[in-house]
Amino acid sequence: MAGAIIRGFTTLVELFANFFFWYTFAMTGWWFVFFKLQERVYCLLPALDTFDLNYYPYESMLIAVTVCKFLSLAYKINFEQAALDIFVIDWESPRMYQHRSNMPKQDVNPWRRLFIVNEFNEL
Repeated sequence: MAGAIIRGFTTLVELFANFFFWYTFAMTGWWFVFFKLQERVYCLLPALDTFDLNYYPYESMLIAVTVCKFLSLAYKINFEQAALDIFVIDWESPRMYQHRSNMPKQDVNPWRRLFIVNEFNEL
């Protein structure tokens, strides 16, 4: 249940980042077209003394989009695309000697390998 909630949250964060990235892209494109490509100066960029009114919303949105995209990519890299293959090689060989002549040769206990993997899993 917790995994589904986290997955849903990261999906919402990714959708927010993707949608508002294109919104900020379109907004800066509008600034470029209407403020930079004019032949006669009839419209200027707002002054920096009105930063809170004119530039702060854009800067806040750009920071929010960057943080959300970073969180989304970190989740995808760490939990969706990363995989770890573990090979357990047990080098213990069967005993080649016998204590008595009538005892059969003893093999390695198969539970030993499961015990090693279980202990590694608990790390």
